[in-house]
Amino acid sequence: MPFLSEGACAADAIPSLKLRPCPHCRRSGNLNGHGFLRGYGEGSFGGAVRARRIYCSNRGRRIGCGKTHSYFQAQVIPRLSLAATTLWNFLFLVLSGFSQKSAHQASLAPGTPQRIWARCTKAQGMLRHNLCQLAKPPPAVLVAPYLQVVRHLMDAFPDSPCPVSAYQSAFQIPFL
Repeated sequence: MPFLSEGACAADAIPSLKLRPCPHCRRSGNLNGHGFLRGYGEGSFGGAVRARRIYCSNRGRRIGCGKTHSYFQAQVIPRLSLAATTLWNFLFLVLSGFSQKSAHQASLAPGTPQRIWARCTKAQGMLRHNLCQLAKPPPAVLVAPYLQVVRHLMDAFPDSPCPVSAYQSAFQIPFL
């Protein structure tokens, strides 16, 4: 799942589409904008733009495959109605010493904190592997292993206001 950069709008990716290869057939020059992927997000009821749909054209004399794929916005976490900034606020509050329940109430994250925390702990192996490519892991002074991953995320993207969306932009994979 490709992601657009943090500052890029979904419409900004369109001029360079003809230069990109299709992820399915690997042919260049056939990609066209094909609308938006709308869905549930924080504070919206099905109308939030989450991604840009792209079509590999096989119409006329084009030799594309005819399949579609999506370019997600970096602040969107696919398959989750939680924004990347809200997830980062939740993780940062837990790192700061809040309990999961109080961090959940303070960050106003939808869903149960146990479910969000379970997805984070399940993904920590992949997150650690990818973050080690950018920065050395911090010294292990924190007791909980996942809090070390959150600290490593902060060290890998020190200038980003939301390291979760910076992670998605840098590695082009979903955070969770």
